[in-house]
Amino acid sequence: MSVNPCLDALQVQNTLRNVLPVVFYPGTLAEKFYREGEAIGEARGEARGRLKTLQEFAGLPVQADTDLALLSDAEIEQKIQDVRRMARDPQS
Repeated sequence: MSVNPCLDALQVQNTLRNVLPVVFYPGTLAEKFYREGEAIGEARGEARGRLKTLQEFAGLPVQADTDLALLSDAEIEQKIQDVRRMARDPQS
């Protein structure tokens, strides 16, 4: 499912609530897993964004989200370190 980038978070949340009327009661295992998944997704998104920003600043081709989605968290972090290393020492 794609999300219209013009929608704000509240509109997206309300739309999802209408499409997927799932209620996670506070303190339940389902709510805990939902929050954990949300945090993991947020962290992965931040890491991908950080990598893309570093690639742009370093003058490198910026990888597409579809390509980055196929990489593990460790691979993303390794790429971040590689770009930082190249930015510090362009001769290597």
